[in-house]
Formats: sequence, structure tokens, C-alpha cells
Amino acid sequence: MRFNGGMPRIRLDLAYDGTFFSGWAAQPGLRTVEGVLTSALATVLREPVRLTVAGRTDAGVHAAAQVAAVNASLPELRAWMTWAQAPMTLEASRDNLTRAAERFDSRENLRYHVWNAAGTELVGSSGYHALDWRVPRGEIGYWIATPHTGQGYAQEITEHLTEYGLQHLG
Repeated sequence: MRFNGGMPRIRLDLAYDGTFFSGWAAQPGLRTVEGVLTSALATVLREPVRLTVAGRTDAGVHAAAQVAAVNASLPELRAWMTWAQAPMTLEASRDNLTRAAERFDSRENLRYHVWNAAGTELVGSSGYHALDWRVPRGEIGYWIATPHTGQGYAQEITEHLTEYGLQHLG
């Protein structure tokens, strides 16, 4: 899939009561938000759809996780990241995530959070930055929370983003 043409993109800001769902992600045999939404959109649009989720709120789970990961890593981040010169607040994190989602939607920056395998702890962040779709070109940036450094996360995510970028974006 090419992000700079072809398939139309539509942004939905979605809020829901998850009481009667088995989570967001589609799972065989279970009623999930993604499964119900995909089915409903395919019915309305009369063609298959593929959802891409840029974030979740889960009562601020991403914002709170970002605050914890950044603040635990401030001594290491300060030397490299201009945005990490003071402890991050929950409000600043929410603003940061809102701006990141806007830049993701506009294809200016494609930032992703890196979570542990269980999806319970934010390990860091990575993505494509300084994008120029005319060339196409971009940079891969990342940071890994201090408690998770040295475990191969940076190598794994940069390998994946490099492969994906070469095969699908450029």
C-alpha cells in the first residue's frame, strides 16, 4: 500500500463502551470492536476495508504510559531529545499524543509506540520522521525507555521499519 496515493483515507475519532466486546483487536470467534467496525464499514461502503489504528485512549493509557516511560528515562533522554528537558506531565503527554496523531494523519510523521509483548508497558517510541513523499525519503527515529534498553527493541523496530519502508512506502 502506498500512503501517498491510491486508497482513500478517512479518519474516525471513535469512543465506545467496551463492556460487550472482547477488546479492540479482531480475534476469531470473539466479538471485538475492530471486527464489528470493519464489518459495518464494509457493509456501508460495499467493499472490503482495512483499519489502521493510530492510537487508543483507554482512559488515558497511552498518555500515562508515556509519562512513566519518559520520566523514568529523563537522565538518558536529556542529552539527545530537546523535548525531554523537564519531567513530562499527563497534560503535556496528552497534547503530545494529539499532535502526533495529527501529524500521522497528515503523513508528516508516522510515529508508533513500542509496547512489550503483553501490551501492558510502553517500551519506547519509533517511527518515520522528516518525510518527503515527493522523493520519497524519511528518517527513522526511536527512543527506548531506560529499563528496556539492551534487550533488542531498538534493533527489532528499526529493522522492521526499514523493511516496511522500502517495501511499502517508497
